[in-house]
Amino acid sequence: MNKIRRRDVEQKPLIVVEENGDDCSTHSHSDIDSIHADEESKAHHGHRICWFLRLMGVLSILCAMTTYLAMELWLRPEDYNYVTNINTQKLDRAIDNNFWNDLQCPILDSTHAAHDVFQERDKFVGQKLQSSTPLPDWNNQTYDKVKSALYPWKMSHVVPYLQNGSSVYVSGTGTGVALYMTVDTVHQETNISGLTLFGNDWHLDNVVTTTKLLETAPGYLSPSTICQADSTNLSHVPSDAFDMVYTGSLQPLLDPLDLGTDQRDANSKYSQLCEAVRNNHDDESDSSSTFWMAHELHQIMQQRQADWLGRWVNEMVRIAKPGAPIVVENVQIGESVCNIGGGVVQSFWKTHASENTYNWNVDLASVIWEIDPIVTFRYNVVMRKRSES
Repeated sequence: MNKIRRRDVEQKPLIVVEENGDDCSTHSHSDIDSIHADEESKAHHGHRICWFLRLMGVLSILCAMTTYLAMELWLRPEDYNYVTNINTQKLDRAIDNNFWNDLQCPILDSTHAAHDVFQERDKFVGQKLQSSTPLPDWNNQTYDKVKSALYPWKMSHVVPYLQNGSSVYVSGTGTGVALYMTVDTVHQETNISGLTLFGNDWHLDNVVTTTKLLETAPGYLSPSTICQADSTNLSHVPSDAFDMVYTGSLQPLLDPLDLGTDQRDANSKYSQLCEAVRNNHDDESDSSSTFWMAHELHQIMQQRQADWLGRWVNEMVRIAKPGAPIVVENVQIGESVCNIGGGVVQSFWKTHASENTYNWNVDLASVIWEIDPIVTFRYNVVMRKRSES
């Protein structure tokens, strides 16, 4: 189809002559305007479709990014298995310190020994915690009864060290019940608000349960972040950083002699060791007795247990600010080979604080311990890091 445009001298209306074979037709200026309008309308419509598709693409990318961040940062107890790499979770809500405002969780060694023998039994507690909830770690006494029994301890040795906006690190959260109870007591008896909590536990179950439990804690808490990490190696946490360092779950080694990877098998062997010590205790002077073997194994076991707890507390002291309290709750009384849970005797704390065996750098006069009012084979300890000279 050929188009011929011509305009006469008198500026008559533009005439378009279309030649198509033998057919010939003409269009007035108004017809051409209509054609151009239709073409422009189609072009604008095409541009709108193009921009719409681009916008949808951008929204799809933003949706994918939002979903990814939600999966990384929102932990759900009922669906925690989707958290595939919590070890690299970024702690972007760092506490208000001039020398650090960003913190990364460590990448863990998957071969590390397990710590929490009651983890499977207790992981439900934090998800269903109510005033009448029985707590297995306190002889199945109710939450309210345990909280009331521990009230004097927490009011004397925890609450006085806190104020608005205090930063607290929790080394070994366990199921989070002891921590929740502490926060609950603070809220009940004070006007303190804005506590910032960071912490860790070795078990992912405990990390998830504690995180969700803190979301229901009474009073005002700044957003809290719990890592999966080893309490004896908190190298990802800066020194001299926190107003208080706390643990309500100082878990002992479950297999200090490295008897086997299967915990049931290890427990069986420890029971046999217990019986050997009991049966031969009166025959220690008999050179033919096998008591010395059980005795030596017991000594090795207890030393490893002490070293383990010593390293744990060393890290707690390191990350505390000078003069800050270190609160250690639910320590089992040790020195009994039949106590599968392990632990250390009360004199352990002042002895090693005095000798500085584990480089704790704490004020000896500040070391105080009290027997748990419900579980009498456990006790609680508080001490302060030495102030800067």
